[in-house]
Amino acid sequence: MAIVLDAHRMGPEAQNALLKTLEEPRAGRSLLLVTSAPSALLATVRSRCQKLRFGTIDPAAMTAILERELGTDVVPSQVASVVARAAGSVASALELARSGGLEPSRFEAPLAALRPESILAVLDLAESLSGERATAAELLDALADLLARRVHGESDLQGGVIGNLPRRRVADALDQVARLRASVLTSANVTLAIEDLLLGLCAGAAASLRTSARTAGT
Repeated sequence: MAIVLDAHRMGPEAQNALLKTLEEPRAGRSLLLVTSAPSALLATVRSRCQKLRFGTIDPAAMTAILERELGTDVVPSQVASVVARAAGSVASALELARSGGLEPSRFEAPLAALRPESILAVLDLAESLSGERATAAELLDALADLLARRVHGESDLQGGVIGNLPRRRVADALDQVARLRASVLTSANVTLAIEDLLLGLCAGAAASLRTSARTAGT
């Protein structure tokens, strides 16, 4: 068995090179493509694969694993934050913790503070990236963390754009962020891509609020 981690990071040429193997694998051999963003794979690749969904790991088990791997010097509240942001993935949690993820991102507060009507704030936030791809990647990582926390129902996100997104929209947003994060190094206009993503989230939150208001009125 061959395992390809983060398969969505492969470019079109690499994915096309796998098509023949995926279509006619040798007897007794399997190729496992692991991805958190299946929509980033080519349709021709997806059509030749059998989809298997892996469940997330229980937060208590995640906490125990992190405490064992990181030692006793970490603050419990920091571990809890990483567990919430990792969305049930031990690999993501360890990567976050070892890459400074125990400290909040500088983009966490401004992203969490966005309101559905915050168009100017979105434009200012995207403009602050100055087209720097590494900075854009950092913002996308912070956004993915907040969306993952929304999935887990964290109450401190209520009132903002992310807190008002419907659950199904949050799943779509996570997929969008993963696809954009995978292509951020080659995207022609990082600032415009970030603007489009954030404005779309604002529109989704505003629509959800309008629906809730109409429902409450009836």
